[in-house]
Amino acid sequence: MGTAYGFVAEMQPKVSPAASLPFGMALCAAADEAAVPALGLSDSATLTPARAHAMGLASHLVYGVSTNLIRRGLNRWVTP
Repeated sequence: MGTAYGFVAEMQPKVSPAASLPFGMALCAAADEAAVPALGLSDSATLTPARAHAMGLASHLVYGVSTNLIRRGLNRWVTP
């Protein structure tokens, strides 16, 4: 997913660093809240404690920001 974000961010100049937060939120919704319970890898979202939902969202937000920071760092390293 980080690669997909990086690809889109490079191809669309309008994608700003602030887009990393909605990316993290969308990833949380798609993965933690939908796909993982649907695959039977966790309890349904309604049975999961609110604290677990909050921690999942927070970790995906950190992942989104980290993905953007790494992308920017790689751009500086690769581009002379």
